Amino acid sequence: TVDVTYDSGATPPTAPGSYAVVATVVDDLYQGSDSETLVVSVANPASFSATANGMTAIDLAFAANAAGNDVVIVANQTGTFGVPSGTPPAVGEAFADGVVVYAGTSSPQAHSGLSSCTPYYYKAWSQVDGFYSAGLTDDATTAAPAAPTGLGAAEDYTSFVASWDAASGATGYRLDVS
Repeated sequence: TVDVTYDSGATPPTAPGSYAVVATVVDDLYQGSDSETLVVSVANPASFSATANGMTAIDLAFAANAAGNDVVIVANQTGTFGVPSGTPPAVGEAFADGVVVYAGTSSPQAHSGLSSCTPYYYKAWSQVDGFYSAGLTDDATTAAPAAPTGLGAAEDYTSFVASWDAASGATGYRLDVS
């Protein structure tokens, strides 16, 4: 027979973490033992998506993993994230090469106050006691303002006057004359 211990106990662990495992042969004819490390990991959220919602918001939807672990969502503008560790900081704080947007189990969440026409990248991890899943990623780009309407021009021999109806949300216009 073989006796197996996990961090010196007989019960296999179920909580996330790393555990020393020792297997010892218990037999009159054979002898020996071996050790290894058992890693119990955290499962990813079941799903995660980022969808633009107008010019200044992105909706973040997820389903927690089967264990119902908290989900931590981080945003940045590069799409490259670091490895999370420890307790996640408060919303708005730096974490894993991004900024925490949300931590908890309530979905969907809105990431608002964003700039228009801008790509945002997200990573969502399941988290329990400072241990994290591998994470899921998605990205979305906020919408652009609508094009102006009512375009017109009044010309004479040396100049012209352009006119248009302003588009909601536009902060400036570029006039291309050719």
